[in-house]
Amino acid sequence: MNKISFKIFLSKMLLGIFLISINTSVFAQIGIGIKAGPQVVGVGFSQSETKSNYDKKLKLGFQIGAVTNFYINDKVTLVMELNYSMKGRNVQIKEANMENNATYHFIDYPVLFRYSKEFQDRTLGKFIGYFNIGPNFSYWLGGNGTLKGGELENIGDSELEYDIEFSSNKNVFGVMYIEEPNRIQVGIDLGVGVIFDLLDDKTITVDFRYSWGHTNYGEIDGAVTKLLTFQDDLRFSNQIFAISAIYMWNINLNSKNKGKSVSNSKENVGRKLPKVVKKRKLK
Repeated sequence: MNKISFKIFLSKMLLGIFLISINTSVFAQIGIGIKAGPQVVGVGFSQSETKSNYDKKLKLGFQIGAVTNFYINDKVTLVMELNYSMKGRNVQIKEANMENNATYHFIDYPVLFRYSKEFQDRTLGKFIGYFNIGPNFSYWLGGNGTLKGGELENIGDSELEYDIEFSSNKNVFGVMYIEEPNRIQVGIDLGVGVIFDLLDDKTITVDFRYSWGHTNYGEIDGAVTKLLTFQDDLRFSNQIFAISAIYMWNINLNSKNKGKSVSNSKENVGRKLPKVVKKRKLK
């Protein structure tokens, strides 16, 4: 399956998931929450000749956003998120003897299927563990960065701070021009986590996730700057490990429980109901 077919397949799958999710009658319960946390960003080059020309360093970023959980049943959940994510890369370009420390800004839209199981621990008490998997769709908003060394030393400067512009204009000094960028990025998210109950149908989640990018940022020599002969190879994708905390409000949508006895409600599943003592008739 080529890249175009892969994107079409994922787009159709995302549309189907969205159409299902807006029909809330399918779900007995939903959760609405907020999330935030740090992430460590690495770089994966798609070409072997590109890998040999770069020394890679990990870059620290973060993400913050909103989460919606659609509970299909007690074990299976559809998770949809909308996040702002700060990514990037920090690389040493051997051939140019130059360092490029770049920060990229993204809007991420992961769609994950979750399988959960309840556990009981003497120390932690009762909690839920889960496994996530699903596609991640991202849109590249822009970014900035710093170039150091190389031919900058020949023009009497040790570094150059730049902003990213998606254009082939190349007229302004201090701008990194990205030609033919892949602003829509596709990846796969894998992760695990634990959920702890709080009061009033609220939960706190600790989520561990690995994001494996499947789309290159651009083409060979796809990033250029004015006055410098420097051209950067954008045939790379991000590989990210993230830790986040999620605060969730859970809402029961199952109207079928209305009017039923307390013994049939979800809150009382597994609880022993008190015995009813029959009154004796007076003789």
